[in-house]
Formats: sequence, structure tokens, C-alpha cells
Amino acid sequence: MKKVIQLAFVSMIVLAACTKIEVAPAPQQSAEKPSAARPSLTAKALKNEAANNYCVSKGTNTTRGYIEKVSMETINNASGNNGGYGNFTGMSATLVKADGYTIGLTPGFVQGAAYFEYWTVYIDYNQDGIFEANEIVAKGNAAIRINKSFTIPATAKNGPTRMRVQMQEGALQTDPCAVYTYGEVEDYTVNIVTSL
Repeated sequence: MKKVIQLAFVSMIVLAACTKIEVAPAPQQSAEKPSAARPSLTAKALKNEAANNYCVSKGTNTTRGYIEKVSMETINNASGNNGGYGNFTGMSATLVKADGYTIGLTPGFVQGAAYFEYWTVYIDYNQDGIFEANEIVAKGNAAIRINKSFTIPATAKNGPTRMRVQMQEGALQTDPCAVYTYGEVEDYTVNIVTSL
């Protein structure tokens, strides 16, 4: 008696975090080669422009301040204390090239005493997953809310990208990938368009 053994081969691909997968049935095999009892599937990765592998930045201690609120266009997030980092990339604002915008940055304090907080805001205009010095859109310092204005450059790449808000007590943070003691970081998504 002849036995037929069917072997299934599985290919695995390691994908970056937040990569979307589209799964569809594989094409039907010809009548000459009947398909296995179970349908097979094919998958392809869909690039998510806002899901680049961004570096980590965070504060390790929020006793001298945290990001209480970020407001800009449709982002109006009173997040409170997130322990040094808040991922709010599910929140987004649409920004038009060559238009001006204002971002409101409000610190919060655990122990009631206000500290002098320094802010740096980046937008990854070229969507390469790296925050560069020419992508700083706002800098400032105060112990209370500040409003900073900026203009989206005409050279910015269209589509969703990351905005990073860093707040550090006592000194301006110039490294978008810094892990520092006092303060907090929040990440958001902005969608850059040519016109509405």
C-alpha cells in the first residue's frame, strides 16, 4: 500500500512593529494539481509611513513635572502623568504645507510646586524615522503653559508622520532620543497635505 505524505512549508518574515499585514487566499491551483484540504493564504506587508522605527525618548522621573496637555488643531490631549512617556500616535492632526500653526504646551506638577520646564517639539517632515535638528518646530521654557507658532515647509513629504514633544525640567533637551531624569515625552501623528 502506498502512503502519501503531505508536507507544509511555512515561511516566516520578521516585520517591524506596527506593520500592517494584508492576508488573502492564495491563487487556486490548476485541476492537475489539487490543492490541500485547507486553503492556503498569502500575506504582504503594507508600509505604514507613521510606523517607522523611531528611537526611544522618555523621562524616568515625573516628580518635577510631566506633560499635562498638548493642544494643536484636532489634538487636544489632557493626558496627565504618564510616568515619563505617552504614546498618543492614535491621535492626529492634519497640517497643510506652507500654513502656520500654534501648539499649546502645558506642564503638570505632582507635588504642587512649579518647576521651570523646557520644551522641544519635532515633526519628522521627510518621514525617514529620524528627528533631525531642522525638524524642530518649537522650543521654549516656562513654569506655565506656552504657545509656540511654526509653519509647515513646502518641502515636507505628504502623508502621516510622527510628532514628538519633549519636556525636561531645568534644561533644554537637544537629543530627540534622550532618556533623561526629570520630565516626560509624548508622541503624536500629524498628517501633512498640500491642501484641504
